[in-house]
Amino acid sequence: MANQFVVQLHNQPGAMATLAEALAARGVDLRAIGGGGIGDSGHVIMTTADDETTKQVLEEGGLQDLAILQDIFLALLDALLLQEDFATVNSVLSKLRGLERDPRKAPIAESLRGYLQAKMGEEHRLRRVGEILNLGKHPQPQDLLRYLQSMDRSAVVTLLEILEIIEIPENRTVVCDALISLAGDNADPFLRRLDSEQSQLVRDMIYVIDRCDFPEKFRYIGQALKNPNLAVRLEVLAILSRSRSEQSRKFIVTALDDENAQMRLQAARLLPLMNPDKALTDLMRLVKSQEFERRELKEKTAVYQALGATAQPSVLPFFSAMLAQRSLANLLRPGKVREDKLLAIAGLSAMPTIPAYKVLQTITEDGGNDSEVLLAARRAGLAMRRALFGEEP
Repeated sequence: MANQFVVQLHNQPGAMATLAEALAARGVDLRAIGGGGIGDSGHVIMTTADDETTKQVLEEGGLQDLAILQDIFLALLDALLLQEDFATVNSVLSKLRGLERDPRKAPIAESLRGYLQAKMGEEHRLRRVGEILNLGKHPQPQDLLRYLQSMDRSAVVTLLEILEIIEIPENRTVVCDALISLAGDNADPFLRRLDSEQSQLVRDMIYVIDRCDFPEKFRYIGQALKNPNLAVRLEVLAILSRSRSEQSRKFIVTALDDENAQMRLQAARLLPLMNPDKALTDLMRLVKSQEFERRELKEKTAVYQALGATAQPSVLPFFSAMLAQRSLANLLRPGKVREDKLLAIAGLSAMPTIPAYKVLQTITEDGGNDSEVLLAARRAGLAMRRALFGEEP
């Protein structure tokens, strides 16, 4: 594939013809040519039949002057931004990196690439990119991402400001992925936005922080558990559970006391996955609290299932003791005894083991239990039998 040559010329009649004549004098045929101009400055973009000879002609014409080349590349960058052509900018940067491998060309190529990337990161050009991203889903998101990743860390703050006004989810993701590449070890710009009233921006910051290599990133993420938006807090729980660290586990324990029932349920379900032994301690503390008695049956059931999911040796005796209660022994609270038994059955159902299955069998054979308890035990036993032995009822 032929190389594209970008040449700066004086914006005057005959300038392009002079260039064409210089090439023709060396036997070089033009394949494609185009250009433009503003004021006294013009530029030509062309491909030829002989790249090497073309380079020689241009070099002999003094077009290795760095200042002139910088002006050419800057004009090209702005023209390509107007066309939303990020792929060509990426290609230019890639070719400059390639030239840096040649000792003779490395100094000027490196200077040009640094200059171009610095200009790409200037605020007005970044905001031009923001305007493009607000127009619609970009057809070539990977080209856009490579373009943004080519900048240095000084672009982070402006990109965050642009992110705040982008409404298209796919474009927000591209900017977030670029920020992950540019963040380095400086978490401050992202932490400051964890308190934002824009819930989507907070979720974006969690997404970025989670994928960066900040030393205390899970402590930072845990701070977002105070966010008023439920969707944000639930997302934080999911991220913390993946870390398996003690710090993250402690954050999830605090969610057992969250004001929202959905948060409390999710925290209870996650704790056994992180550390079953410690989860047992935390969940037992919860079920023995006076506050727990006032919670809805659905929430209590989920907590007891989490207790069963810990599969700790002391859980089975705990459930068995609850099932051994007799309504006659507590005539003033027969409904409480029934609820306790239903909760114990829910807990047993989450620990599919042969000892748990035998306890459920014992309950189904005990005629002293009421019909609701018997039905719950029978259903849990059938489901456990399928899980343990693969048998159909």
